[in-house]
Amino acid sequence: MTTLRKSVLITFLSSNGATVISFATILVLSRLLTPAEVGIFSMTVAMVAFAHTFREFGISGYIQQEKDLTDEKLRAATGVMVASSLAMGGVLFIASGWLADYFKQPGIRPVMQVLAVGFVFIPLGAITNALLSRELRAREQALASIAGVLTYNVSVLVLAYAGFSYMSMAWANLLNIIVSGISLSFFRPPGKPWMPSLRGWRGVVRFGGGSIIGSVVTSINNALPDLMLGKMGSARDVGLLSRANATAGIFMQVAGPAVNYAVVPFMSRKHHAGDELHTPLAQACSYLTVLSWPPLLVTALFARDIVVMLYGWQWVDSAPVVAALCLLTAVALAFNFHQWTLIAIGRPYLAIIPNGFLLLARVATILMVYDGSLGSFAWGLAWAGVLSIPLNMYLQSTVFGLTLRRFLSALFPTTLVTLVCAVAAAILHVTLPADWHPAARLSVLAVTMSAVWFVALFLVRHPVVAELEKIALKAPRLHGALGRFWIKT
Repeated sequence: MTTLRKSVLITFLSSNGATVISFATILVLSRLLTPAEVGIFSMTVAMVAFAHTFREFGISGYIQQEKDLTDEKLRAATGVMVASSLAMGGVLFIASGWLADYFKQPGIRPVMQVLAVGFVFIPLGAITNALLSRELRAREQALASIAGVLTYNVSVLVLAYAGFSYMSMAWANLLNIIVSGISLSFFRPPGKPWMPSLRGWRGVVRFGGGSIIGSVVTSINNALPDLMLGKMGSARDVGLLSRANATAGIFMQVAGPAVNYAVVPFMSRKHHAGDELHTPLAQACSYLTVLSWPPLLVTALFARDIVVMLYGWQWVDSAPVVAALCLLTAVALAFNFHQWTLIAIGRPYLAIIPNGFLLLARVATILMVYDGSLGSFAWGLAWAGVLSIPLNMYLQSTVFGLTLRRFLSALFPTTLVTLVCAVAAAILHVTLPADWHPAARLSVLAVTMSAVWFVALFLVRHPVVAELEKIALKAPRLHGALGRFWIKT
C-alpha cells in the first residue's frame, strides 16, 4: 500500500506539472488559433481516437493484469500491438481524403495523415509504459512524460506562431509520441524482451477481443459529440465545444492520471486474492467525488470568468455550455472506476452495456433537443448522462457487489460537502463585482472556496480526512495543526 500511495503521489505531482505547462500553452495557443482551426483538429482527433482503440486492442490492460507474464506472452503482446498499430495507421492514412470530403473540411486530410504516421512509433513506448504501470514505477513514467510534454508544448507554440495553423498541433503530437517512446525505452525493466512475436497471440487476442468491444463503444461515445456537431453544425462550434469540455474537465486534467494510475493492478490483485471489491470501489468513489464535485460546481457558476481568463474573449461563446458539461462530468466521475475494474477482473466486455446505452441515449437526446444552437447540443449530452445513472448503478451492484445502499452511503458525505460549497459559491457569484477583471474574481474565488471546502470536510467528517491525516503524519507541524482543527470542529 505504501508503494501504491507513493506511485499515485508521484503521478499526481508529475501530471500537475504537465498540466501547468499545458495550461500555459493553452493560454498562448488560444490566442494564436481560431475556434474553427481548433475545431478541425478536434474533429480529426475524435476519429483517430476511435482507431486508437483497435490499435491498442486492450494490450496494456492485458500486460497489467496478467498474473503470470512470461517472456513469450510479452513477445506476443508486442507482436499484436505492432501489427494492429501498422494496420490502423495505414487505414487512417488511406481514408483521410474520403473523411475530409464527407465532413467538407479539407484540413482533416493532412492532419489525419500526420497523426496516422504516429501509429508507427506508438509501440516503441506503449509496451514499456504498461510494464512500468504493472510494477508501479511512476517515477520513470513521470520522467518520460515530462520529456514528451515539453516537446509537445514547445513545438506546438513555435509552429503555431510560424503560421502552421491546425497542423501545428498535428506535428507537435507526432514529435511527442516519438520523444516519449524513446524516453520510455531507457527505463524498460531489465531482462524484458523487445522482439515481437505472434506465437501465443491467441491469449492476447482473446483478452483484447473481450476488452475491445467495450472500448470501441467508449471511443464512439467520446468521438460522437465532435463528429455529430461537425456534421450538423460547423468547425467553429466543434472548437467552442472542445474548449467548454476542457473547462469542465480541468479537474481530470489535473488529477486524472493519478486517479486512474493504479486502478487496474490494484483491483487485479484484490480480485486474484479473492477479496471483495465493493469496499475499495466505494471508498475510491467517495474520494474522487469529494475532490471533483465542488470544483465542477464552481466551474459551472464561474464559467465565463474561467473561459475568458484561460482562452481569451474569442472563446467566450463557449462559456454558456460549460454548466451542462459539468453536470455530465459529475455523473461520469461517480462511475469513473467501472471500466478499469472490469479490466482488472478480466470482464472488460461488460463495459459495452452502459456505454452502449449511453451511446444510444446521446444520439436520441441530441436529435430530440438540438435546435442548431451549441447550448441545446450540450444539454442533449448532459441529459443522456443522467439517463445512464440507473443502469450504471445496476451494473456495479450485480458485478462488484456495490449495492445502491452502499453507493448512496459512500456519496452522502460528498453530497453534504458539495452543498456547503454550493451555498458559498452562490454567495460569491452574487456579491463579487461583475466589473472586476476575471483574474481578480477568480483569485478571490480560489482562496475562499479552498477554505470552505477544507472546513466542510472536517465538519462532515468525510472519509478522505483519514487520508489527509496519513499525509500529515509525515509533517509533524501540519499534523498538529490538523489535530487542533479537528478538535475545534
